[in-house]
Amino acid sequence: MTNKHLEELNIQIGVEESKGDDESRRWLGGVIGPKLAFRRADGITIDNREEFLMKVAPGDLHETEVESIDLHGDRAVVRRSSVPPNSRI
Repeated sequence: MTNKHLEELNIQIGVEESKGDDESRRWLGGVIGPKLAFRRADGITIDNREEFLMKVAPGDLHETEVESIDLHGDRAVVRRSSVPPNSRI
């Protein structure tokens, strides 16, 4: 998987998480790995895939910006930020 593909995938993950419907949960379940860990901007750590998928719900659309991608064998660490549209200065 290329960095470009990982960037596009992470942007789409943000879109689907914001949509939060059943179709989005199915899509997310098909693309995220069996082991998942990330920290939200508010400091909350998410490390349970099934709990994450169950909590996906409709919300405000945010713009996702991928800041960096580090590949480690078959894993990737993606640093990204998500902000409301038109809030960047």
